[in-house]
Amino acid sequence: MIYEEETIVDIRLRNTFEEFVETYYKFHEDTAKKLEEYKNDPLNRRAHLSRYPFLKPKKTSYSMVHKLFHYPEFARFNTEIFRKYLFTHLTKKIRGIFKHGQCAKTQISCIKIANDIQKNILTIAITKNTLLANRQWTTRFIKHIRDAGLTNLHKEILVISSTPNDLDGNATHCKNEKEAWAEIYNNGNNFKVIFVCANSVRIADVCKLLHRYTLPTFNGACLKDIVIQYDEAHNLKSGVPQCREMVENMLLYDLVKEFIPITASYTPFTTTKIRYG
Repeated sequence: MIYEEETIVDIRLRNTFEEFVETYYKFHEDTAKKLEEYKNDPLNRRAHLSRYPFLKPKKTSYSMVHKLFHYPEFARFNTEIFRKYLFTHLTKKIRGIFKHGQCAKTQISCIKIANDIQKNILTIAITKNTLLANRQWTTRFIKHIRDAGLTNLHKEILVISSTPNDLDGNATHCKNEKEAWAEIYNNGNNFKVIFVCANSVRIADVCKLLHRYTLPTFNGACLKDIVIQYDEAHNLKSGVPQCREMVENMLLYDLVKEFIPITASYTPFTTTKIRYG
């Protein structure tokens, strides 16, 4: 078969991207393991943290993607054409809901979730505890979900939060990622919506869940495409600015097809400018 030149380039870039993702996860796993080895060696531990500052306490344990090219493990990926491909590929997944306050952002979000359910797409919704605790919002959300054809909501909606909340008996509640994965695994990945509280611990849980989906121990026949919605995405304490490294981690997963920041703010999420060349 004869391929057009552009098609061959695309194939090569896609293969390189897959190698980049494998290197990304191995790099973070290896650096974390080495830090653990230096637990009782303050001098080497300090030097390791200096070289890999994203491992420092209160950090996210992930490096920003554009900073990885400073490390020798990523030297072979440090070309203008690949960096452009990488950043374009990731940013194409970002499709926000941007509207003024009180202009039906939540309704649009719920409609999007309902539409994705009908396409057998799993939604992971990162939102504040206050919204999940809002009875008016819960009532509206449940109506949209029932309109999408869901009936056994307890087996189709999962909430991960330290504060017990089963959406008035319409969801399964888990207090952490391990409990949530047990429910997902035992349920054959039949959940349609997973709500996660907007804090760094729970957002890290989302990264862990995504990783578990890719392990060979999980039945690949049960995999679904995933859309991640992030409410109040501009928030400086619990939004994208605070958790950018983890958001980039999510975008690297092939099963994550869309990342939807939801905000009424005009403030940019970041001032970092990515240069291809």
